[in-house]
Amino acid sequence: MEVKDIEILAAYNDSRLIVFKQSWSKGNLRNTDWMFFNMYLGSFLYYFQIHIEKISQKLEIKGAFITQCMVTCSSSMNDPAGYAFKVAVEGEDAVHLNVTEGVWVAGDYPHSEAVQNSLQKDKVSLVSIEKMLKNQCHALAITYSITGKEALSRKSK
Repeated sequence: MEVKDIEILAAYNDSRLIVFKQSWSKGNLRNTDWMFFNMYLGSFLYYFQIHIEKISQKLEIKGAFITQCMVTCSSSMNDPAGYAFKVAVEGEDAVHLNVTEGVWVAGDYPHSEAVQNSLQKDKVSLVSIEKMLKNQCHALAITYSITGKEALSRKSK
């Protein structure tokens, strides 16, 4: 499930403040679902920060650079390929997690293989991300799907 053109979070580097800003979610999800959603995003953000630190150290990147992280949740438990954790640097795919095989796969970024090798050694993060994708992501996708359908039906009446 992918939500386009919605700012999910804002990170303010000077204060290290992370604010989840997906207003549609906050306004339409039940409070417990919103709290779960916040916790879930926070977990992925934590691993993303670890990986970005490793990437910047491995590639000896100095100064500011742009990174992106995308998490995809499948609404079908029978679709392991529908789950994804992808990291990009300066708009180019760096690595993504192949959930089916449990390995990091290098992307098109010039130093992707070095990043892949570094992340593959971090078994704790790999297992934690896999567990979140396989165990929590599906429930979140279903909640979003149901809530979205309810919101659309209210809007069309």
